[in-house]
Amino acid sequence: TTTTAFEGCAPGYFAQEAGNAVGDGDLGDLIGSITSTLSCVECPEGRFQPSPASSSTQCEEWADPRPCPAGTAVALGSTTSDALCEGCPLGRFARAPENVSSAVGIAWFEEEEFTTCELCPEILTPVQYLSTSSNGDAK
Repeated sequence: TTTTAFEGCAPGYFAQEAGNAVGDGDLGDLIGSITSTLSCVECPEGRFQPSPASSSTQCEEWADPRPCPAGTAVALGSTTSDALCEGCPLGRFARAPENVSSAVGIAWFEEEEFTTCELCPEILTPVQYLSTSSNGDAK
């Protein structure tokens, strides 16, 4: 039997012994030498592994970047990058959050209460403003 050396996993994947069930990306230390009995498994949602040719046996959890400062919003991570606060693009804004709390039993990124970039409201000229009805609809 020929054994080939394990060359590592691509970013977004972690090393797992062949035959093991896919878990949460936190497998601990592998016993024995790293050989062709390892396979690469994609990191699950909420975890990432950024290194090329990695023999890591786990993916790191996304850090909770909240609260984000005003003008920035949560950018969820991917299988290759961590979550972070990112500036809103031109024409969008984000308010500073009033409070940050994590619900028990779910991951922070599954909550609906994190800051997002919203479309800036349209700025009305005085003529446009005067031509709107009391409910804000144009006449």
